[in-house]
Amino acid sequence: MGQKITKRLLEMQEKYEVIGDIRGPGLFIGVELVKNKETREPFTELTEEIVLIAHLCHPAPGANDNASGSATLAEIACQINTMVTNGLIPPPQRTIRFLWVPEFSGTVPWLKLYDKQRDKRTIHAALNLDMVGESPARIGTPLTIYGQSMSTPSLLTPFIQHVCELVANQKPKFSPDGRQYTLNYRMAPFCHRYFIPLVDGSGCSSFVVHLCNLGSCILCHQSGTHKSNFDAGRLKCPL
Repeated sequence: MGQKITKRLLEMQEKYEVIGDIRGPGLFIGVELVKNKETREPFTELTEEIVLIAHLCHPAPGANDNASGSATLAEIACQINTMVTNGLIPPPQRTIRFLWVPEFSGTVPWLKLYDKQRDKRTIHAALNLDMVGESPARIGTPLTIYGQSMSTPSLLTPFIQHVCELVANQKPKFSPDGRQYTLNYRMAPFCHRYFIPLVDGSGCSSFVVHLCNLGSCILCHQSGTHKSNFDAGRLKCPL
């Protein structure tokens, strides 16, 4: 996947003047944004970032934990690119960084690298997609959105709630298997157990406990099937 992304970025480099250098192994890819390719003057307006993250590996990987989060993250990237290309939305004013990394063992080194680049870039918020693919109709639990802690206040949680309200008020959608769906979700306060690294947390917790103290939210389904043989495709939502 890293080679495919790098190849696509090199193609974009020829098309867009703001793309300077492209480097990094695997999925740890760095893209230098510049105002001028010759002088390499940083394009500071584009160095403000929103991070969207999903972990790739897991001690007990499954369809929901976290193939669903990784696939959803890829779809978000594709949809944003399609809408910008077709003129449906303007190009983002901030950089949107998509991270597919090993849970914790990938997030922590990436944040360590971020520490060394603070003078060049600023992360405003992080959104973690972890176990987002289960069907509420089959599992019986809604999509839970855990807000950030009081120590990292931001507009991220109310913004996500506003978007969820807009989606929930739309006309119901039909899945390929004929089921009728509306967004079934609940907003939950900061839950300490889901932000404890290496205990029962998720990769997003690294952003909270890290020295950068970023506003971070987690989107997940709680079903009791993850980390087991029951975390299979039959329980997932086709949408």
